[in-house]
Amino acid sequence: MNDFTKEELESLIGSLDVCIADNGADKELINKLQSMIDNYDCEHFGVIRLDDNFIPVSPETCLHCGKEMK
Repeated sequence: MNDFTKEELESLIGSLDVCIADNGADKELINKLQSMIDNYDCEHFGVIRLDDNFIPVSPETCLHCGKEMK
C-alpha cells in the first residue's frame, strides 16, 4: 500500500528536480519515485457507460490515473 497519491509523488519529483539543479541531489531517489508512479496501484474511479441492457458500451478511462478500466 502506498500512502502517497500519484499527484503527491509527481509533486515530490518536481521538487527534487529543483534540488538536483541547485545542489546535485541523488537522482536514484527520483528514479525510485518514478518507479512508484509507473507502478501506482489505483482503485480506478470513473463512470462506465451502459447500453439499455446494462452492458458496457466501451471501456472507460479512470478519472484518477488515466488507465483503461476493465
